[in-house]
Amino acid sequence: MVELEKCLYRCVNCGWEKTLNTGFYAHCPKCKHILVISYEELETKNLKSTLPGIWRYSSFLPEFRVKPSLGEGGTPVRRGKKLEKKLGLAKLFLKDETKNPTGAFTDRGAALITAFSLHNSFQSITSITGGNIAASLATYCAAFGVEFTAIFRAPVDLEKLYMITACGGYVTSDPKNSRGFIVKPSNPFLVEGYKTISFEIHEYSKRLPDVIIAPVGHGSLTYALWKGFEELGEVGLITRKPFLVGVEVGKTRTAEDGATEEKKCSFISSELSVPQPAWRNALKEIVSKGEACLINVSDEEVVEGLRLLAAFEGLLVETASATAVSGLIKALNNGIIRKNQSIMLVVTGSGLKNPRTFIRILEKRFIDTCENELNRPSRISIEILNMLSEGSLHGYKIWKKLYTKGYNITLQAVYYHLKRLEEIGLIRRIVTRPRKTYVITRDGLEFLKNIL
Repeated sequence: MVELEKCLYRCVNCGWEKTLNTGFYAHCPKCKHILVISYEELETKNLKSTLPGIWRYSSFLPEFRVKPSLGEGGTPVRRGKKLEKKLGLAKLFLKDETKNPTGAFTDRGAALITAFSLHNSFQSITSITGGNIAASLATYCAAFGVEFTAIFRAPVDLEKLYMITACGGYVTSDPKNSRGFIVKPSNPFLVEGYKTISFEIHEYSKRLPDVIIAPVGHGSLTYALWKGFEELGEVGLITRKPFLVGVEVGKTRTAEDGATEEKKCSFISSELSVPQPAWRNALKEIVSKGEACLINVSDEEVVEGLRLLAAFEGLLVETASATAVSGLIKALNNGIIRKNQSIMLVVTGSGLKNPRTFIRILEKRFIDTCENELNRPSRISIEILNMLSEGSLHGYKIWKKLYTKGYNITLQAVYYHLKRLEEIGLIRRIVTRPRKTYVITRDGLEFLKNIL
């Protein structure tokens, strides 16, 4: 392990440094930018030890008194032969992070966060996010006797909320309830945990892949992969780094011409719907070096990625994981990478943690099938038209009325029906505060008259 006196907080913007044994810094005190952990010297070429979990790579991690582990890390790398053949690739590998204790790569970061908290005698941890990071932290806090609070913001991922409350965590939407060690997506110890994926890829591979593709939410995973390979190069264990492709869901790039725009929110991937990625400046640095690139994919492309991983590799993954497949296809089509290169996808999380997304996707496909085959609105759409023929309604009220009539349908699906009916001119939307209401058009009334 690296002694804390030789571990430094370092600002990615101005270069400010401070040793880890002086406490915790959430951001650079000089310029307010993000901090990373750097080491005065990585003296050893021995990559692994006999310690459990990610602590087997202790020679590349800070030395904490307690090394909490639930068996995170050690996830398999396997050949994706069927998908490889489907896409006409030379070699495709899958780094399967769904095998972590909570089914996501974030367990690696949770182990480091918990270690730092216990080392500094924090009695509680608060996560300013309600996604996989919070679910992982809740699990580790429960196992190692630390109180946990999660600050949830919309949209709420119910499956993660259930995991947190089951582990005894406290859930709130009010940041004033934060207690103890505050963990934001910009926390540098998350990156230190995630970088162990790079160590495992090096350890398990006879030859490093040419390209590694990973999802981008806040960007910590992509940066961590780069940092891990950078440190392996510093001690002479590798002579080249894989090219990294980070995949976002939305309209704009995190790093493009030095500017950052807000990303469009995703319908199906709440984990990646991040308006302002915390690690954007760090990503800009490695993109500018030509060692990585960022590409954007649509919700429709993500759904196709989900289908391909399930149908060809038997992997039911979270939507965030599926972006790696979507990004692979787009990078090939855009000439960013080549089919004769060896490529690895980082599969970040299990789909069993987010079944509601699959329900929404299947509902949408069922609606599309019904309407396309019949070339007319579905039974539920006709029911909505009947309701609106009696007066204007907002979406939530329509959903409640459908529910009382015995239709087991999500609110999201109701809005999809409304959108389709509006597109074909049978209803129109009226924007009134605080809600949007819908009214039936003359064409809608005529349609009802003809079918009833």
